[in-house]
Amino acid sequence: LVMLKLFPEQAVPSLNAALSLMLCLMFCSNLVGAALSAQEPAQPGDAAARYYRFPLPLTTALATKPVLADTIAWRIQAWLKIMERTDVLVAISMAADEASLSRWRSLQVDQQTRRKYSEALVLQEINLTQQSDGLKPALDYFDPLAGADHGRDPGKSQRGKRIRTEISLRIEYFDGQTGTGLGFASVRGFGLSGSPHKSKIKALHTLYEQLMLELERIYGTAADLALNADNKLTVALGKNDWVEPNDLLLLIAPEQLAHYAKSEAWQPAGPAGLARVTGAGDSLALIKIIRQWRPLPTGSFALPYSKPLFSLSLQAQPPLFTPFAQYGLYLHGSALADLDFNVGAHLIRTKDSDDHQDWGVGFSLSGRGRLGESRRMDTGLQIGIGLNLPMRKDDQGATVSTMLLSAQTLLTTEIVLSYRMNLIIGAGYHWSTRSTHWSYSTDEESYAAYWNREAPEAGRKGFIVTVGYRYCLF
Repeated sequence: LVMLKLFPEQAVPSLNAALSLMLCLMFCSNLVGAALSAQEPAQPGDAAARYYRFPLPLTTALATKPVLADTIAWRIQAWLKIMERTDVLVAISMAADEASLSRWRSLQVDQQTRRKYSEALVLQEINLTQQSDGLKPALDYFDPLAGADHGRDPGKSQRGKRIRTEISLRIEYFDGQTGTGLGFASVRGFGLSGSPHKSKIKALHTLYEQLMLELERIYGTAADLALNADNKLTVALGKNDWVEPNDLLLLIAPEQLAHYAKSEAWQPAGPAGLARVTGAGDSLALIKIIRQWRPLPTGSFALPYSKPLFSLSLQAQPPLFTPFAQYGLYLHGSALADLDFNVGAHLIRTKDSDDHQDWGVGFSLSGRGRLGESRRMDTGLQIGIGLNLPMRKDDQGATVSTMLLSAQTLLTTEIVLSYRMNLIIGAGYHWSTRSTHWSYSTDEESYAAYWNREAPEAGRKGFIVTVGYRYCLF
């Protein structure tokens, strides 16, 4: 003001410059404040500030049309009941508008009800999309043709096309007493088929598999894989979790990019390998991976595996070094144990002393001891005994047979091809008794074979090779 009175001509430009400088400083300070606030970490959600409801009761499912969220919530409730986690509340997020609050008022969860549970699992966002040849119609759960052109024949319009369905789900976990957020998870399922309905069913099936793994990870006996100071693989499971040495663990890999497909193709979370516990403390165990068929990136975890380990194998022993061949089907009792027993039935083809090709059947009992193992391959020694019944025609045209006892040893190698499939390669030696006592039966009577010459002798021994596949039933 003094400058304005004494030097009116010079004061006006100076005052304008000062005002411009003040406005510039205020604008810059606002930008800095906005940037700093944007860098602050997001706070976990608070259940007390949300609206959510119980799933529809199953008794009213026929009278009230359920939505996809109710169907998923029912499945989660069933799994948690099997896992004996009835202290977990399963709820569905609600919109805060008057229509939603009025519709679901009778099922709305209040704070008093929530505090009866130790934890709340809330389904927050569920999206279902279907795509065919680049088109993305707006489809919903109960009307797979919603948003499509109903004036056209859907069967004709979809013939020869592949429909891809994706169902994504976001789950949030809250503390039942305080309502504070504990974390969240995103789960999705994919389905690909020639019809929208089949594609949706496949996507739901995949989604349920992913949900089951998520529940096992959160509420089951699960632990992340880690490396200790000696670079050995460990899991935070021990004797307190009923985990003992030589127990098996199922290794689960998280969702990841498929290494064999396009960059946008995702491989869902699922089993990636099996490990054996080599040492167990109260709360920590050392493990060794004995079977692996997909990568184990960060975020992989382990679950105790106690299901039966039966497997089937189909093996062939071609007549390469001796005139004896065997083609059999075998049932194995403990596919991943150090000692594996199996029983089998097989067809045989052998030559007798007349150089005649004899066909027959046989049965065997074998045991295989593991000599060495790795993630992709193991080696073992197999010893077995068998009973073979070769058959041929005698000189009167009757079909006759004889009985042979056999034994064989094999050094076998199994190579992991996939989750359940192994390639079997082996070599060894086959012994057999010899017999000239051929006979046949009619009307419950047994008769000796008739020969115009000396009876042919059956029974061969020699080196053998075997090749086959094992299918694991786990």
